[in-house]
Amino acid sequence: MSGPLPAETTGTRATPGHVAILLSASQVASRERIFLATAELLAQRGYRVTVLAARPNDELRARVQAPLLLRDIDPTATVPGLRHLPHVVRLYCSLPVVAKFLRQARPDVLFSTSIPPNMVALGARLLSRQNTRIVIRQSNVVRARGHAASAGVARRPRDWLMPLLYPKADAIIAVSQGVAENLSAIPSIDPSRIHAVANAVAIDEAAEKAREPVDHPWFRPGGPPVLLAAGRLIRKKDYATMLRALARVRAHVDARLIVLGEGPERPALERLIASLGLGDCVDLLGYRPNPFAFMARASLFVMSSRFEGMPSVLIEALACGCPLVSTDCPSGPAEILDQGRFGTLVPMGDVERLADAILQALRTPPDRERLVARARDFARQGAAERYVEILTGCLAAADAEAGHGLGRSAVALTR
Repeated sequence: MSGPLPAETTGTRATPGHVAILLSASQVASRERIFLATAELLAQRGYRVTVLAARPNDELRARVQAPLLLRDIDPTATVPGLRHLPHVVRLYCSLPVVAKFLRQARPDVLFSTSIPPNMVALGARLLSRQNTRIVIRQSNVVRARGHAASAGVARRPRDWLMPLLYPKADAIIAVSQGVAENLSAIPSIDPSRIHAVANAVAIDEAAEKAREPVDHPWFRPGGPPVLLAAGRLIRKKDYATMLRALARVRAHVDARLIVLGEGPERPALERLIASLGLGDCVDLLGYRPNPFAFMARASLFVMSSRFEGMPSVLIEALACGCPLVSTDCPSGPAEILDQGRFGTLVPMGDVERLADAILQALRTPPDRERLVARARDFARQGAAERYVEILTGCLAAADAEAGHGLGRSAVALTR
């Protein structure tokens, strides 16, 4: 599903406008890379671009180079008692900071990158009473009445706010057809404002980073096969099923598992690893800025998620030629792997089927060059170009309103 651009007019803007991009994370992972590519493309075309992030780390600060601007929106920076709040809580608490930014900097468009920053962006516009255009990006399926694929998705408090806030967005980018269909099942959202733009990766950058060395003893030549997983240690990733499947696999093959990522589920996963007797063959390695080098050397990439949107990590693994096994969760894996042509899809939460798929993939690995070729269908530049097209369409719509002397509410009545 892909709606029309927010405006068909070219507008009368004499100079390019100001675009702000509200990130969901303080580090540079697969999600952030595409937004930085979008920011750089906008800057190349003369737009003023400000990147907003709560407590950006050194890597993100290094990546945001002039003429891009970086602004820390962490509301707890000057409040010592709040500095240890989880990142997502700090992000929600940044709403008044973002509202103040909208009042002072008056960007033409604010582009937010996933559910928490989407809520913040839409709430900040209401609080600031500015006419900033809001473009939001939906990266996951949510519980939606009448949408069968989302039935297994846990309901969160924010899901009750989405039908109220999301219709106020000027455009919504869905990261897959599955996510677009999921959003369309919410009656208050206008489907014509939804644009399906598949996640993408920089294929050449992945290939370059894949050649960097990896200092890990499990990658010695002739060693046992190494399985790889990557993503935050959170419940939706269902690492518990992966670990139980690994225990079954090891009854046949001396396989190891490396997990790249950090998160609140670490203590529970460490207890499960110990109870399964996997302490010497599982390494929860934490966040690593270069996952590509691991992907290029792993025997198999495994994803066990309960739900996703369009998991970039699968595309990145393809770009490195790494064979894949993934749950057929809503949504994204089936689209990326073309219904199983480029990797094995298994039911969610099925330990036995996941273990069998891992064993089969280890016995008969696919042609890695074929996987790399598939990854090229998701080249980042195309996605960034489409993001820019949608953002500049919103700028054109704002110019058209200003040119006709219409306020936001008046134009809404003419749509």
